[in-house]
Amino acid sequence: MLYGGSFDPIHNGHLALARNIQAKFDCDVKVIPVKNPFKDAGLFPLEERIAITKKAFEFCPRIEVVDWSLTWEKMESTYECVRQFKEKNPGEHQIYVVMGSDALSKLAKWDQVEKLVKEIKLLIVQRPGYGCDDSIAKNLGFDVELMSAVGEVSSSTIRKKDVPWRTHVPGNVWNLVKGRLDEPKK
Repeated sequence: MLYGGSFDPIHNGHLALARNIQAKFDCDVKVIPVKNPFKDAGLFPLEERIAITKKAFEFCPRIEVVDWSLTWEKMESTYECVRQFKEKNPGEHQIYVVMGSDALSKLAKWDQVEKLVKEIKLLIVQRPGYGCDDSIAKNLGFDVELMSAVGEVSSSTIRKKDVPWRTHVPGNVWNLVKGRLDEPKK
């Protein structure tokens, strides 16, 4: 299971989702902090996000945070990630890629989407506040499974300071992020 995202910042919903995926599918989960080409720069540079995300998942067996965005060549797209993962793990037969329902509208714009359809199944996470019209993915040819998000918060709401971040950021990383996050303005 490949679970990519900006994780900027990582929050408890990310941890809960990874654990739920692991339990539902009885699989190892690769968490891949990436630079999202559809999002503006966030709070933390990629190197810091990888370190913070590794810290957040440090006590989660079978969930591994990987630094492929830094160490693999041409990691600009999901297709490249999947291609290189398969090349390095030839025994992997079924690969799922986790995506949020908020990203469905951009799915057709993904690099090499016509090739990606043949390589993976999509696990679409139904995010609060976003519809989940999986027909977008199905019409492109993807095999799709759905799963609900855990919690109501997102990294975007934390960055916008719409919620008190201390209750949503994992306790073992809050010292690493507190200087960049202020409590919401009253």
